[in-house]
Amino acid sequence: MKIVYNLGLAVGHFPHMLPYYRKFGGLIFVVDDVVKEQAKKIFGDVHITTDIREVVAYDPDIAMYADYYGILNFLENTKHVMVFHAMEFKGYFAIKRDWNTCEKFDLCLMYGDRIVKEFADNGWNPKYEIIGYPRFDNIYQIKPFFDNDRKTILVAPTWSDESLLHKFTDAVIELTKKYNVIVKPHSHSVLMWRDNNEVNLRKLYKARSNNMIMLDHPDILPIMTVVDMMITDYSGCSAEFMNFDKPLVIAVPDALPIATNKRPDIWNACKQCENPEDLMSVVDSQFENDDMKEERNAYFKNLVYQEEGSTATERGVKALMKLVGEKE
Repeated sequence: MKIVYNLGLAVGHFPHMLPYYRKFGGLIFVVDDVVKEQAKKIFGDVHITTDIREVVAYDPDIAMYADYYGILNFLENTKHVMVFHAMEFKGYFAIKRDWNTCEKFDLCLMYGDRIVKEFADNGWNPKYEIIGYPRFDNIYQIKPFFDNDRKTILVAPTWSDESLLHKFTDAVIELTKKYNVIVKPHSHSVLMWRDNNEVNLRKLYKARSNNMIMLDHPDILPIMTVVDMMITDYSGCSAEFMNFDKPLVIAVPDALPIATNKRPDIWNACKQCENPEDLMSVVDSQFENDDMKEERNAYFKNLVYQEEGSTATERGVKALMKLVGEKE
């Protein structure tokens, strides 16, 4: 099977396609040379191009996407598959907008019933299969980032007004007096022209120390394996971190998501911190007693589809092969 992976400008979406790249290989398409060099630096020796003529000549069986950038409709005899780039809770994927092309895909691979219901509630009827979350199947191992006895906290903000950075930047820096801190900015924040968090990011970069580092690698899951807690906001990584059964704190921004104008229900299974002045004490208390553990695990169990005897990647591969009429 030949697959082209359409990343557009979003190198950070490739980890969501990586389980299929490991299985089938293929051609990665990005829109300009800057993104191409960024992808090669991060992912190494991958087959990547900015030349649409090379994509056409490749004649893929499947064009894969993780977001609603342009569908490559000019590819003849190619099936178009959406894998989505997160388990997100801001209402973006199912939002009712003209640019939402969910119904134009030949197949959408869903992680569970929740996201399917969200599309249905908004009046969409995409073609889909529920497979689970392939990114959990083969997380590569990394070494811890700090050589000391402190607990390590991963801070993973989203971008825009919905980012915790607008409210909690100074409180995050304060945490370094007692804990190791890894700040993993959203990829849109790293490309500062796309975000309004430049001042906060510069403050964090300036505050780097032996106990605080900044990471802009797009694959957050390996980082999650070597930390003791995560602090986030509206980011879908809150659901991903639940996979590791560790304390999770929501630093509540003042803004509400544009698509839903309400707080996501996943927050009901997380410890929430409303005030920056309280962040240190909330973190301390959750290390002493992870008091949302039962609620968090129950929420996650009902969020991500699981099936005995197969992995999400295997189920996704099977769905792709069925789509193009290939046998296993």
